[in-house]
Amino acid sequence: MGLTEMNERQGTHSDEAEMRGEKMHSLPEPRIVRPFVGIALALLLLPACSPDETPIQPPSTLTISGKVIDLMSQMTPGGMPPIAGATVKVVSQDPDSTCRCECLDDGSELAAVSDQNGNWVLKDVPLTYDPETNQAYSLLMKVAASGYQTTYDVYNPSLGDKYDLSVVSKLLYFFLALGEVLSGADPDTLCVMFGAVIGFTDMTSPPTSETIAGATAYAVGGTPPEPLEIVYLAESGLPDPALTATSGAGAFYLVVTDAGAVPKVTFSGTKPGVTLVGGEYPACPASVVPAGLIDPFYTP
Repeated sequence: MGLTEMNERQGTHSDEAEMRGEKMHSLPEPRIVRPFVGIALALLLLPACSPDETPIQPPSTLTISGKVIDLMSQMTPGGMPPIAGATVKVVSQDPDSTCRCECLDDGSELAAVSDQNGNWVLKDVPLTYDPETNQAYSLLMKVAASGYQTTYDVYNPSLGDKYDLSVVSKLLYFFLALGEVLSGADPDTLCVMFGAVIGFTDMTSPPTSETIAGATAYAVGGTPPEPLEIVYLAESGLPDPALTATSGAGAFYLVVTDAGAVPKVTFSGTKPGVTLVGGEYPACPASVVPAGLIDPFYTP
């Protein structure tokens, strides 16, 4: 996604933020992984070159590996064990395309199963490129595990070959979506989108980051774009409707009641003195989609 397009999509909240003296910034394709850190790495590792330099061509294939974990493990003291027996697939090589969530879902050669330690490997994943930017398209990855709701996670090849995937239990998924279901929403069209606000405090290797409290998140989707309701999570990891900004957990979620009518959601956010990077994510039916807001150069 280009900077111009992202800026146009975020224009409304950017104008509001400028009136309040807050800083906004837009960069291409943020992504989210355990613990919501990959979104910033994807942004900061995108190759850059001057107009006089020849763009670096990414490889034609990539072998990717990582772990499958419970999303709530980062909010659980001592964490939670990784998830064995999860199926990881590449289902799309361009999440911005019209087919979105199931483009390549019959490609068994692009599938792997996590071992007893939650580790998975996808070998020789083919990459395609944006002819204008010469950058590899992002991959939309599908994760399915027993007892967990199907998850779709957007992966940017600029991250490198290590990428952890988070999933949400079916119990938590239906708990979060219960209000919409009781109001008549079709469970087969729902999409729960989890997000977090993260700041990088040190970009040396390995980089360090922390969640950002007191940030306000925004989300819009549909045609024409309309605001979507954000619910923030308390530090316990439970929803707290009384919160109007992130707690120390830095986490939030929203429920898209009809992913067919709202196929994509654009996130942005504000906090005085903080530069937050947002982005656009696909809303896939009957699933969980991680999202995020990042300050790549955060000063606590």
